[in-house]
Amino acid sequence: MDLKIKIITGILAVGVILISNQVLSKQNQTLIEEINTSNRGVIVTTDKTEYEQGEIIKITIRNNLNESIYSHIGSLTPIYSIDHIEKKRSNGTWEKLFAQCRYPHCIEKIAAPKEIKPAQSKVFKWKPLIYINNTSKAVQPEIGTYRIAILYQIRKGSTPENWEWHTVYSNEFTIKKK
Repeated sequence: MDLKIKIITGILAVGVILISNQVLSKQNQTLIEEINTSNRGVIVTTDKTEYEQGEIIKITIRNNLNESIYSHIGSLTPIYSIDHIEKKRSNGTWEKLFAQCRYPHCIEKIAAPKEIKPAQSKVFKWKPLIYINNTSKAVQPEIGTYRIAILYQIRKGSTPENWEWHTVYSNEFTIKKK
């Protein structure tokens, strides 16, 4: 009888250890997922994933960092927060397009970037236009899938030499025929 009890006790012990490891593994996975979803850095989203040609796109930038960022979203010239937009090609690569007229075809005063504190969001409404070959000629985006590259700045110190520009991409969205 002693041998049977030892075998049963051993099997039970192994079972308890295996079950405990599975529970701990699931708890660790849940903790990792919570950390990943709560700290995703700077996020850019559009208010929808599908638009008709000519429809206004609401762009939101959210700062999930532990420090302030600076962006033209929220300034008097929010269009300059868009570094560029990209259209998805049929082979899955991205074509770079421009959302504002560029020098020497256009000269504008650009407002300073505005601070976006940790856990804050800023929004701007963009009337989608594509500027052809960096000229002043603009057209509506063609039908297709797009994403927007938004610029933001992290300032380390008080002098511009220590300020770094970063780019973050929005979710993909589709522009369809009106």
